[in-house]
Order: sequence, then structure tokens, then C-alpha cells
Amino acid sequence: MDKVNKIKIIKSISLFLAVIIFGICGFIIIEGWNIIDAAYMTIITLSTVGYGETHQLTNAGRTFTIFLIIFGLGSAASVLNSFATILLENKLNYFMGRRAMNSQLKKMKDHVILSGFGQIGGIIALKLQEKNIPFVVIDENEEEIQKTRQLGFVSVQGSSTSDATLLNAGIKRAKTMVICIPDITINLTLSLAAKELNPNIEVIAQGDDRSLEPRITRAGADVVVYPLALGGEQISEIIAGNYGQEKETAHWNFQPIDGYYIKMYRHFSNEPLTIQEILAKEKGLRAIGYKPKSFEIIDNPSVDIQVNKDDGVIILLNDNIKGEKERKEDDVQTKLEWSEEYSVGIASIDEEHLRLINLINNVNEAIRKGESKTILVNTFDQLIDYSLQHFKNEEQLLRNNNFPELETHILEHQKLMKTVLDLNKEKNYIFPANVSEFLNAWLIEHILSSDRKYKEYFSK
Repeated sequence: MDKVNKIKIIKSISLFLAVIIFGICGFIIIEGWNIIDAAYMTIITLSTVGYGETHQLTNAGRTFTIFLIIFGLGSAASVLNSFATILLENKLNYFMGRRAMNSQLKKMKDHVILSGFGQIGGIIALKLQEKNIPFVVIDENEEEIQKTRQLGFVSVQGSSTSDATLLNAGIKRAKTMVICIPDITINLTLSLAAKELNPNIEVIAQGDDRSLEPRITRAGADVVVYPLALGGEQISEIIAGNYGQEKETAHWNFQPIDGYYIKMYRHFSNEPLTIQEILAKEKGLRAIGYKPKSFEIIDNPSVDIQVNKDDGVIILLNDNIKGEKERKEDDVQTKLEWSEEYSVGIASIDEEHLRLINLINNVNEAIRKGESKTILVNTFDQLIDYSLQHFKNEEQLLRNNNFPELETHILEHQKLMKTVLDLNKEKNYIFPANVSEFLNAWLIEHILSSDRKYKEYFSK
């Protein structure tokens, strides 16, 4: 319930209580009754029960009673109206949300169904979103479902083993089912249910005991994946890299074709730059596309075009000058340091902001060192996951304290997460220093502008 509706209800109830007090005082003064008789007469009058008068009323008392009934019915109607309005709004919002979600689900075809949005399911969802592969998340946990909706993912709340839930997720039109739950019973049940509802669906199950793999495959799973084994392989790759063996290329490094390749420059600063200035800054040969915010791409733009915040420029580069073009250590944003200026006066939120600063520094350091794909991916994923948790905690705090600009704050969080996810999707084509620039500006601007508003609200 938002603050406006809470105030509305409080006002209505306060008015009704004031009418009751007014009635009690009126009968005491006009009729000279004691407080019990006056309270009894007031309640039966306002409730229209009609048990009869406690004592014989004078003409003045009858006149007072008439006005008491009029005011009482009006205040009672106000209370009922407030509650009815809130209930209707909640039902309407729920209905509209479900309707929009169902509309998306009905349009989905050849999609992936993710059963379970825990740590592994969350990582898979981010990767599918990055590759533009349609998917639906199924989870029983309300908290996990809220996470998916905050990220803009299509989701269905319910038990994955329920046919109704699977049908609601469009299993008959789905191409793949991924079971992100290591429980053997759920794996068996869900594999069977998925194949019964859609014999052509590919089922990928998560396992933790290889001895049970034959049983899972007999139940219908096409592939059984062992996350712990994959983790072991990744660790061995890192160790091999430390011993001078072949190391994967940096994650934000796009392979050239005949010496040329493209990169996307995203402008995150409030200060505009011309395309000519951006080309000089990034050692680009030419701009082959300009993407203004919310507009279609302009091919072969003029170098005099002014690039504003959130606009993008697609730049052609030559691999022969790669050493000059690639960001050197001083090109990546300097290390963020915590300052008392960033404090919002709430210890738990300050701790989370400090943790975000450390995570952003880790990403910047990984970019600066040209770390392996594995390390860089994991570091960026940690930042996304923790940012999501922080936003959720912050929004709950503001909601509990009736912060008047909560909805605006939530929208800003969603916008920030969308930009981060877009960067994650474009990481093969975007400049490393550009990522670093956004992350640094994002956190500091968010703390110093948006978060400062609720700091001032709490300090009143």
C-alpha cells in the first residue's frame, strides 16, 4: 500500500472516530448521561442497530441524533470507500500484470523454460537474455519471482512439477526445458512430466551425483549437467593460465576480420561530445552508425553530430593500430574510494554501497589487466547479482518508511539495471573503458543524487 492510500485510510478512520467522540460528548452535554450510556447510544445510532433509546430523549437530543446519523453514515461510507478503492486498485494492478504476462507467454514459441531461479538459474537467465533467446522462469518462491520481474524476465509462479504450471509456461510450444534444481526426485518427476506434455522438448537436468544419471535419463532427460564439475574445469583453466599455458582472450575483445573490426561507444556523461571528438578519443577510423536514444540507427553520420547521454556510436577500427586503440591502464577509470560524502546515514545501505564500490573496482581491475574470459564474466555477474539484491533491500527500506518518491526510485533502479544488462549483452562490441566509465559514474551519480533524496527525507 502506498503512502497516499495510507493517508487516505487514516483520514477516513480518524473522521469516523471523531464522529463517535462527538456523539458521546453530545449526549453527555445535552442529555446529562454518564459516559457508558452516551457511548452505548452513540454506537447503536451509528450502527443503525436500533435497540431503542437508553433514556427518553429531549427535543434537543433528538435533533442532535439526526445530525449524528447523517455525519456517522457519511464517515462510515468514507472508510468503506477508502478500503474498497485500495482493494480494487490492487486487484486491477494484479490483473493487468497477469494479463500482460499471459500475453507475452502466448506469443512465445521455441522458448526455454527454466525451472528454478536460484544461483545457477539466475546465471543461465542472464546468458539467455544476453543472446536474445526467449525464456520463461518457473519458481515457487515469491522472492525469486519478484527478482525475475525486476529484471524484466517473463516468469510463472508455481510448482514446476504441476502440469498446470508447465502448461501456463507454454511447455507444448517450448524447445528446451532446463531443470536448475539438484533434487533427484524433482528431476525425475519434472523430466517425466515435460516429456509427457511435449515429447519433442529437450530436457537438460542439473545433477550432483553421476551414479544417478542413468535413472534421470531414463525418466526423460536428454542431458545431465554437473555444475561442480564445470566449476572444476574453470578453476583448472585459471591455474593453467597462471602457469603460462594458453589463456582465453579478454571478454570485451572482438575478433577482427581482415584487420578491421567494430566497437560500440556508449555515451554516459552528461556533457555532450561530437562524433569527431569520440573518434579521436577512441582512435577510430570512422563512425558507421549513430544510435540516438529511442531512435533508429543513422548510417554514416556526420562527424559534427553531437552525441548526448545514453546515445551510441558504432565505430570502425583497424587492428594494425590495436596497441594504440586498446585501453591502457590509465584509460580505465581510476579506483573508486569510499568517502563520507557518499554516506546516506543508514549503516546497512552504506555497507552495501561500499560493497558495490569494491565490485566495480574489481571489474575495472579485470578490464585493466585483460583478465581471462572466465574471471571477467564471473566478476561482472557478481556485480549484476549484488546490484539487484541491493536495489531490492533499498526499495524495501523506503517502502517500510513510506518514502514519497518510492515509485520514481524504483523506475530509476530498473533503468540502471537495463543499462547494465545491455552492456552485458554488448560486451563483445563495446569499449572496455566505456564500461568502466559507466560503472563509476552510475554508482557515484546514483548515490549523490537519487539516494541523497531519501537521506534528506529520513533526517527530517
